[in-house]
Amino acid sequence: QVDVTMISSWLYAGYDKTAALAASLVSLLNDDPTPTAVIGITSLSGNYFPASCDPREDHIANKVDDTWNRRVINLCELGKFGQIDDLAGDYAKTCRVDVDFKVMAFLRGIGAAKEGKPAMLHEYQPICGTGAAVLQF
Repeated sequence: QVDVTMISSWLYAGYDKTAALAASLVSLLNDDPTPTAVIGITSLSGNYFPASCDPREDHIANKVDDTWNRRVINLCELGKFGQIDDLAGDYAKTCRVDVDFKVMAFLRGIGAAKEGKPAMLHEYQPICGTGAAVLQF
């Protein structure tokens, strides 16, 4: 049996307050002897196709989204999370990123996405036009 706790996005808080909320959880997690895994789930670009699509013909909705997605993924792979913090607002607006990309703020606050520590990209693919990636921090 595995104990599971879920925290949903703090929709009404900004990027910085989301990071602060996550940072406040660190001491609680450090005091708990139970091993903890942090999983952030979100989409990258959010410009999806309104009709179902054949996975064999799926693609990112447009070049702008793909360019932004790859830029953010590359910064993750380089461990340049401060740059992502600076770009998050523009990225979210330009590409309709889920919940203003606050998943990154949460990962930053909890200490999973540490400046200078590269993330590992496992996969980047479209899902009905949106950008989807599996990154390990």
